[in-house]
Amino acid sequence: MAIYVDDVFVPARIGAHQSRWCHLMTDGEIQGLHAFARSIGAMRSWFHPHEQLPHYDVPEDVRKKAVAAGAIEIGSEDRARLMTRGARPQNPDAKG
Repeated sequence: MAIYVDDVFVPARIGAHQSRWCHLMTDGEIQGLHAFARSIGAMRSWFHPHEQLPHYDVPEDVRKKAVAAGAIEIGSEDRARLMTRGARPQNPDAKG
């Protein structure tokens, strides 16, 4: 399983957190993504259980922690490839 973090950098305020936000995602099991996110201080409320690409929105400071912990930095084209892959792991958190 690999964990990825993109370079989107969308400026936004989420709660009290004003930052530029990116996406933390995986090509593996969702539970592994949750464990990784927890280990770097990402809040579970930042998780989006989208069917195509479940991910966490993470602010820049948490993105830096993700990279330091081994997340692979990718661009938007790589993120799009992850979204269009035919064999996505089953997402037990998806709303259907």
